[in-house]
Amino acid sequence: MIYRKKYTLKRIAIGGIRRIVWYFYTILSYIFRIFPLQDKVVASTMNGRKFDDNSKYVYYELHRISSTLKLVWLKDMRYDYNVPSWVSTVSYRGLRKIYEISTAKVWYSTHRVPSYVRKRKGQLYIETWHGGIGTKQVGYCKTQFSESVSKMKKITKLADVFTSGSDFFSQIYRRSFFYDGIIWKCGTPRNDILIIDHKDIGKEVRTHLGLPLSCKLFLYAPTFRDRFQYKGEVDMHYYDVDYERLLLSLQRRFGGEWIILLRWHPCIRLRMEGKVKVDKVIDVTGYPDMQQLLAASDAMMSDYSSSIMDGALCRIPCFIFATDYEEYRRDRGLHFEMDELPFPYASNNDELEQNILAFDKDNYLKKWDAFSVKVGLNETGHASHDIAEKIVAHINGEKIEWK
Repeated sequence: MIYRKKYTLKRIAIGGIRRIVWYFYTILSYIFRIFPLQDKVVASTMNGRKFDDNSKYVYYELHRISSTLKLVWLKDMRYDYNVPSWVSTVSYRGLRKIYEISTAKVWYSTHRVPSYVRKRKGQLYIETWHGGIGTKQVGYCKTQFSESVSKMKKITKLADVFTSGSDFFSQIYRRSFFYDGIIWKCGTPRNDILIIDHKDIGKEVRTHLGLPLSCKLFLYAPTFRDRFQYKGEVDMHYYDVDYERLLLSLQRRFGGEWIILLRWHPCIRLRMEGKVKVDKVIDVTGYPDMQQLLAASDAMMSDYSSSIMDGALCRIPCFIFATDYEEYRRDRGLHFEMDELPFPYASNNDELEQNILAFDKDNYLKKWDAFSVKVGLNETGHASHDIAEKIVAHINGEKIEWK
């Protein structure tokens, strides 16, 4: 199903203004070519909405390897978050952004690049896509808004290499992005901390949130629905979790005192503040790093997000709660049916309670390990370092081999 926007005078006017701005930005991209390429790297995550994901971890490794290298972060100033002092911040929506991209030897992203960007000879663009082995379809396969197709083509055209953490996702690049270039199966930078020992991260997260170190954490991180991006309202029935019942189920099955961490998707973050007010449920959407939350959690739940696969890397219990399976499957499209996944699936609170109380960890881990083999998982724990080394090599004028 392809959604098409209805044209109104207001929408036509806005579209006209955006088209003028697009031409202006495109012209600037060419004008800034008069400046030589600089030894710097430009990056962002989710169009500047946050400082985390693959871009963050590559930046930390770049700074460790070459502390004098100039690193520029493109930030959407509507979102309140911090970046390290050794990173220069530029507005994602400002004109300076075009200059920085046009004069950087390397830039990379976890999301779509603006269609007015023009790559120069000698520049390296690495696509470290923010997704992973997820249930929902992405790229050309996702059956949502027709305008997204042309934007996806931009990624394919500009990228020198796509990084991947599995055979499955490499195939998605080929099929969903129509990409026939280089794919480097080096792992996923953001997942490095989930592969190595991360016990100290749990203490750090609990201390940051003001929680007792003895408490158990259950992370609920659902994704958005496509229609929410183009309409103001967010229909909460998609996230109809009985939190008090969930807490009781967790306590009965696993013991201990539990606290639920609620993490909304960045696309709907600004509209979800105060939506859930339940005792022992903490909104951590503003927490600076999703992977740290995963590393700190004792169990987690999502619907169609690839975050559940990241959580499984920690070998913690992971559950699926999705009230709109048939609708989502029809509108967005899915890579896996629910019975193909190793995670217990519930479409309502009754089923969720049953899945938690009947959870068999040994059986669950056997299913996860078999699934990992099936999708050709390749999370190394040193993807950030490997990508950073390639970037520094390019800046130093060395020839790069992607293997």
